[in-house]
Amino acid sequence: MDILEVHLDQIVWDLESRVHLDITSMKENIQKVGLLTPLYVVGPDKHNKYFLIDGSRRYAALKALALYNQKFKNVKVIRYNENIGTKLEREILRFHLHNTSKKIIGAEVQTAIENIQETGQYSDEKVIEVVQPKPSHIKRMKRSQKIDKNLRDEVSENRASQHALEVIYNMAISTKQFSKLYHLLLNRKLTGTDADALKKLDSHPLFSDLTDEQKSNVINKTLEQARFTNKEAMLIILSEIMKDTPNDYSESALDWINYLARSLDEIASMIHSDIELLANNLQREQLRATLSKLNKLLSWTWNHESQKNKSSNELNKSYPNLISEETQTGYKFRLH
Repeated sequence: MDILEVHLDQIVWDLESRVHLDITSMKENIQKVGLLTPLYVVGPDKHNKYFLIDGSRRYAALKALALYNQKFKNVKVIRYNENIGTKLEREILRFHLHNTSKKIIGAEVQTAIENIQETGQYSDEKVIEVVQPKPSHIKRMKRSQKIDKNLRDEVSENRASQHALEVIYNMAISTKQFSKLYHLLLNRKLTGTDADALKKLDSHPLFSDLTDEQKSNVINKTLEQARFTNKEAMLIILSEIMKDTPNDYSESALDWINYLARSLDEIASMIHSDIELLANNLQREQLRATLSKLNKLLSWTWNHESQKNKSSNELNKSYPNLISEETQTGYKFRLH
């Protein structure tokens, strides 16, 4: 290998790439500090052309910058070897350079393997023998081949998660639900972490028993729980503080009480009256103990109402002709 300086027009990029090249940040970096990492090339051929092996984003950024500034037209390159080889040989060389020298996203690995397979017209077994990918890449290759190529390309262009696409594509859900998840994916609001949670959901044997509406509900709940937000962090911290010294953190009381009310309401919505027929004696005792504890801890919610009723009754005794009327904001009284 040796370092050369060549004109940008002498470099040829003939290897296919379906992954969208976002060069905005690359252009800014090159403008500020120059090209820090040279392009990898082979050649030249008889026409004095060099073929790019590695550095497609840098190459695309340089091409864009050279339209307005001549200084970017001459670039440093590392010549891997003089023999340009065939397009297939260059594709295999590029794959090995990427796979061994730096971390690349799964979509780029998959694209490279598919390009080699198409160019060489290789079977699955032959392409594995030629490129010798990692076992995880082999599994991904076989799984992704079952997914619509247009979908994979669109996800690649948006630099979204191919793993997430694979998960939602194979989920037992309606077309409408898939479209919703796919829209989230294209907007990069469905991550690999979300996909792992959805995969566990889909693999549960009872998931297939749900109706479409029920599946939609559990998917939404799963995505909410898969994302740890600032709000979740606050509630976890409050769960420790409020059970010991709530008076010291009265400014957080509103958020905490709202959370308790929502949680209890959610639990109530899960309970069907027929569950009584399925509970054993031990479970009945456990539920009674829990309800007793809740009633004791939340008795103040009833005491307030009792106090209002008590006050109303006392007023009625003192003023027999006084009539109380309940309104949206409380009670009002008038003499009859």
